[in-house]
Amino acid sequence: VGYKQAGINRISFGVQSYNSEQINTLGRQRHSDPATLVNAAINIFPRVSLDIMLGIPGQTVVSLQNDLNKIPQDVGHLSIYELTLYPKTRLASRVSKGLLCLNDDDVNEVLENLLQEQLPKMGFSQYEVSNYAKRGQQAKHNVHYWRYDDYLGVGAGAVSTWAGQRTTNSLLDPYLAGIRTADVEHLSITTQKLEWAMMNLRLTNGFLRESYVERFGKDIIDDFLEAFEKTAEFFRVSME
Repeated sequence: VGYKQAGINRISFGVQSYNSEQINTLGRQRHSDPATLVNAAINIFPRVSLDIMLGIPGQTVVSLQNDLNKIPQDVGHLSIYELTLYPKTRLASRVSKGLLCLNDDDVNEVLENLLQEQLPKMGFSQYEVSNYAKRGQQAKHNVHYWRYDDYLGVGAGAVSTWAGQRTTNSLLDPYLAGIRTADVEHLSITTQKLEWAMMNLRLTNGFLRESYVERFGKDIIDDFLEAFEKTAEFFRVSME
């Protein structure tokens, strides 16, 4: 309630799956029923978002459909990410030892097809590579990132990008100890152009050439024509 009183109008839950066995597979602990937490949040916040994971070992069409069925109607936003295996994690260790098998690409493709079939029926439209929203529920905060606008990060490990400079705050332990240092990276104009294009292309409605010209003073075709030509057979690129 305090968050809402402070002006926050959207809360996101990393549900990943409503299936306890799949949560255990990921090596995570769950101390509260996600359905109870989500329903409580719906009664407080006007916007509620859930993270759902795709490609959990053992995940099937049936288990993913069960997860979709448990999403309350009042949830207006979904972030759906495919499992990424990071080194030096418990999950990666289990996979490397042969104790656990990741889903193959064919299985994950079937799961992705299920999402593309079912989410529109639930009122969700895809507006970004991994994000779906009901009408008027797109995450303005995240779109700000994908449009490559400047932002400030606050807290341990937070990243900020401002005026061509990226800073990363110290990690949790030194931060709590009062050591508030930050790594600073000065982004070259080439890096900024590449990141701008990469981030904007995550959005399903793409971007206008005029917006690139406004940002960098040059037509994007002049900078990326060769790249567009090389990828034309794989992607739909409309240059108007």
